[in-house]
Amino acid sequence: MDNSCRRIITFLFACLVLVQPAWPQEGASRGDDTEYRTALDAFGDEYHYTIGDELDPKLEINGVRWDLLRVRLRKPDREPEPGESVDIVVDLGFENTTGSRANISVVLLFEDETGRKLGERLVCDQERLRGGSSKIFDQKHEITYEMATETAKVYIYCEVS
Repeated sequence: MDNSCRRIITFLFACLVLVQPAWPQEGASRGDDTEYRTALDAFGDEYHYTIGDELDPKLEINGVRWDLLRVRLRKPDREPEPGESVDIVVDLGFENTTGSRANISVVLLFEDETGRKLGERLVCDQERLRGGSSKIFDQKHEITYEMATETAKVYIYCEVS
């Protein structure tokens, strides 16, 4: 192989090494190619859901992306008893793609498989998220035994201002 062929191969290899990191990597964060449903100020919809599962709503409201909803028992090794209140943690994962602070309000309504409402709605604490940042908020709440054991659907409402 002559010297000019070696230089061309070296040049092509260097280009490949320099350009490769810009290609999407397996397991990389979503970036902008994920399909998000969008809403201007608020959004509400129903999802199949069981306590403890992770749900990715794939919502973008006023430039804030909602990527995680998880309601989990604070004491997962203990089976709740009928009639008692159950301590839970609500994990809410958001990414603010705007340059300004966002106020995020979430309300959850738990339903059984037939759509029957289980208890009262759960109003999460309002969260604030700086522009250009992402965070998973974990909030402590209580739900009824019925909500903890019979939930098959959750109606979510989210407002961003």
